[in-house]
Amino acid sequence: MALDFTIKIPCKPYIRKYLVNNFGSKPDLKADPVLYHFFLRLLDRNLKMQENRIDLSQYKSNITISYTHNVFKHIGFNLNKTDIKSFNQLVEAYIKKQMVLKIDTHLKYNDNLAACIRTIQEEFSFSEDDFQFESIKKYYVRNSKFYTIFCLTSVPKNLTSVPNNNQD
Repeated sequence: MALDFTIKIPCKPYIRKYLVNNFGSKPDLKADPVLYHFFLRLLDRNLKMQENRIDLSQYKSNITISYTHNVFKHIGFNLNKTDIKSFNQLVEAYIKKQMVLKIDTHLKYNDNLAACIRTIQEEFSFSEDDFQFESIKKYYVRNSKFYTIFCLTSVPKNLTSVPNNNQD
């Protein structure tokens, strides 16, 4: 079905860049079921009064997300400030988790944290203006221990190929 509806959401520059790089210029989130279903749960059919307590001034960029006529008709078309903030927080956590895991993986083969962070910035196409080196480093140092469960801790540093255990 054609994507005929869009919604403009304020976001941080690196969130915008991540969504554009992974889902296209007008992101269709269907490629990632977690983000897509979270987005659908936030959409509402009722126009609500804007909450005055929620400040969206930290979001310096905007992203336009595409969705179908069926979603518009049956689920909704509105995101209030609370929903916008929730969406941004989920995508931000998603990005940061991926970055920590990738940095951990790179550190298995390279002892230089700075070089690993620069490599990850290049992989995500984040400029220094999008997501600063120091911010990534601080986040990694503070939170890497929480993600070590998911990290490839048993991979030896000298691994050059995956062993073939199917020797017939």
